[in-house]
Amino acid sequence: MNLSVTELYVFGVCFVVFAALTILLVTLITMVLRSHIRLVDLGAEDEKICKEYDNRHKQSKFLNIIGFLINLIVCILLLLAFGASVAINVCERKNCTSAENGVVRVIRSNSMAKAYEKNEYLFKNGLDDEKNNFRLFDLVYTDPIPAEEDLRLYDVVVYDIDGIQIIHRIVKIEEPNEKHPEERYFYLQGDNNPYGDPKPVTYSQMRGIWNGQKVGQVGSFILFLQSPAGALCVLLMMISVFVVPIVTGKLEKVRKERYQAITGIDLFEEERQMRYSKQLRVPVGRAGSMTTHYNRPGSPYSDPARSSGNSNFEPYSTSGTFKTHKITVNASPRLSQGSKNGR
Repeated sequence: MNLSVTELYVFGVCFVVFAALTILLVTLITMVLRSHIRLVDLGAEDEKICKEYDNRHKQSKFLNIIGFLINLIVCILLLLAFGASVAINVCERKNCTSAENGVVRVIRSNSMAKAYEKNEYLFKNGLDDEKNNFRLFDLVYTDPIPAEEDLRLYDVVVYDIDGIQIIHRIVKIEEPNEKHPEERYFYLQGDNNPYGDPKPVTYSQMRGIWNGQKVGQVGSFILFLQSPAGALCVLLMMISVFVVPIVTGKLEKVRKERYQAITGIDLFEEERQMRYSKQLRVPVGRAGSMTTHYNRPGSPYSDPARSSGNSNFEPYSTSGTFKTHKITVNASPRLSQGSKNGR
C-alpha cells in the first residue's frame, strides 16, 4: 500500500502525538498506583481490605470470567475490523477483482444519495427510490466489470480518473464514430448531481459494477480505522490490554501482603495449597486434606461453625487487635515442610 507524502506526514504527526500521550498515560498510571500503594502501607484501607478478603468466598468468579470474555471479544472484534479496513483499502487502491469476487468499497460523497428532481430519467425508469441510491459512508459491493457489450444504460459503475475512483450511473452510451472510431464513450452522472461528469469514460477506465448490495453508515468507522489516527488508537488499546493486568496484579499483591500483616493469614500460601489439593484431587475439609481460612475449626465459613450456631467469630477485630489464624496442611508433608521454609 503506497502512501502519499501528505499521508506520511500525517502518520508521522499522529505517531509523535501517540508517543507523547502514551508516555503521559504511563506516568499518570504510575503515580496513581504509587499513591494507592502508599495508602495501603499506611493502613488507610485496612478495614476495607479485611472485609474484602474475609468475604471473598462470596465473590462470584462467574462475573470475573464474563468481564474477561467481554474484553477479549471486544479486542478480537476490533482487530478484525482493523484488518477488514486495511483489506478494503488495499483492494480499493489495487482494484482486487477477479472473475468470481468483487470489492467492498466505502462511499466518500453524497453524489448518489438521492434522485435530483431535474434528472427525469431516474423517475421515468423507477430509479428514484432508496434501493437504487447510496449515501456518504455506506459500504457497497461491486462485481467485476462485465464485458463491454454487456454494459447497459443506467448501470452504476466504478471508473478511475487520475487515480481517483468514482462510482456513478451511465446516462448515455455513444457508439464509435468519426471522433472516436475505436472506442465507445460512456457518459456518467451522479443521481444527486445536476450536471454530468465533465469527461466521457472509456471501457478501459472502468473497475467494477454495483450489484445493488449496500450497508448503511458503516464506512465512517472503516475510514477512521484506515487513517493513521485510527491505526494508532487501535495500537493504544492493545497496549492497554497488557498494561491494566500488570497494574491490577501489582496492587493486588500489595493488598494481600497487607492483609497478611493484619491477620497473619498468608493468602499466597493458601492459594498454593488450594491449587495443590486440586492437583491431588483431595476434597477440602475432609480427612487427609488441607485446612484453610474457610474450613478450619471455628471459622464462620465452615459447616461445623454454622451448625453449632457460632456467629460471634470474626476474622479480624475492629478494635485494632487482630486475630491470627494459622494455616495447617495435612495433604502433603512435603508441602507442609515447604510452607515453614517461607513463601
